Amino acid sequence: MPSTSPSTSSTRSSSASGACPAIALTSDMATISGIADREGWEQVFAHQIQHPGRPCDIAFGFIPPDGSSGNVVRALLVAQEMGLLTVALGRDDIGPIVAVDHTVTVKSANPQIVKEMEVTICHILWELVHAFLERPPVGGAAR
Repeated sequence: MPSTSPSTSSTRSSSASGACPAIALTSDMATISGIADREGWEQVFAHQIQHPGRPCDIAFGFIPPDGSSGNVVRALLVAQEMGLLTVALGRDDIGPIVAVDHTVTVKSANPQIVKEMEVTICHILWELVHAFLERPPVGGAAR
């Protein structure tokens, strides 16, 4: 997963294998270049969240170690305005990342350590989300 990619995920539906639907906003270069051409680079992720994003979704943004990703910050702000749960992952010494619901920070000035920890944290969060969503409901009630 690239370091400056917000993504959205939803619990609206799941497949028989228990997978959660998710969209990586960095994977479609035609969409990214089209949005950048029409609206500018600051909007490439925000625009993609505005259309499929719903209040039951999660927007997760990676802020690079230098904190220079305005397009990710913009996407998280738009997601928050839309009522999505917002989570930012980044280094703790670059100041406030953005006003989001949850911030996960890495305490290191070494960008390689930050990157490794971000990948590890992302995998842990992914596993926790799947473990939580796959847990049988208490008392047999449907979700």
